[in-house]
Amino acid sequence: MPVTARRRIVVLRPLFPHLAWEAVLLVALLVVALAARAAHPELFRANLVWLQWAIFGLVGTAVALSLRMGTPNLAVPAFAAAGSHWFVERVNDGASVAVAGIVTVLLCLLLGLVLGAFVGLAGAPAWAASLAAYGLIQALILAGDEGGRPAVLGTGQLSSADVTAWFLLFVLISVLGAVALAVPVVGRRFVLPGTGFTSGRLASALVGLGGSSAIAGLAGVLIARRASSSTPVAPIELLLLALGVALLGGVGAVGLRGGVFGVVLASGLVAVIVLWSSVTGDPTVRTLVVASLAIVVGLLVGWLMAPLARRWVVVN
Repeated sequence: MPVTARRRIVVLRPLFPHLAWEAVLLVALLVVALAARAAHPELFRANLVWLQWAIFGLVGTAVALSLRMGTPNLAVPAFAAAGSHWFVERVNDGASVAVAGIVTVLLCLLLGLVLGAFVGLAGAPAWAASLAAYGLIQALILAGDEGGRPAVLGTGQLSSADVTAWFLLFVLISVLGAVALAVPVVGRRFVLPGTGFTSGRLASALVGLGGSSAIAGLAGVLIARRASSSTPVAPIELLLLALGVALLGGVGAVGLRGGVFGVVLASGLVAVIVLWSSVTGDPTVRTLVVASLAIVVGLLVGWLMAPLARRWVVVN
């Protein structure tokens, strides 16, 4: 077999089950979006769906990255809340929107790398360490100068062009990251966490927790610009939504496994369902139900997909 053909099979074969599931997600998204538009056309005005899609997509991408590295980051909502808080502070202090956003993402990245270094060096389970980080970051925000009250954003509100740019940025981050991790030579450089210290474990923790924290901080910037204020309290429903999007998108709960477009499609599906369901009832209750169902369905999909993915893996 020619070398080029062999390499193509090595790269694509593990993705076949995921691509099939992503086709199902695409059909489901189109059907639900058309039904929601027919029932409530107002949901598709003023970029509401695209904005919600981008927010759910960014937090879902953050969790997906941490899961694929075997280092689940349960502090994603706290990093998003901290990101919104720091972004509003920087803008209100006179920084430009771009500079404030970059500084916010870098701060979240730095904290995520510290968390990743602790997990990688100490051999601590990432879910437990990130849960502790969740509490510490939340306490830091609530103990801030404003006493945990939302701070109003003085400038930097979103325009229609901004929403489009944010949506495209989310898609770019999600798809390019998924493509990079789908290449076997990249995936084999990371070793899923076990017991004790290894360089692979440290690399996984730094990439998974550092990268997911930075993406969560980016989501926080978008959340602040949408609400025109900071978000001092990290809502638990945001964590459930992020987990639901990642799992529904086909990302494995135990590491490494994932497709290419799954998170993008799953976040769109969840965003439309959440907006649609919130019209007819309590938004928080409906969001919790939708997020929980997405997690359950995602776990079932992962259970069904696992043997198929193993069947297609090429070792050499």
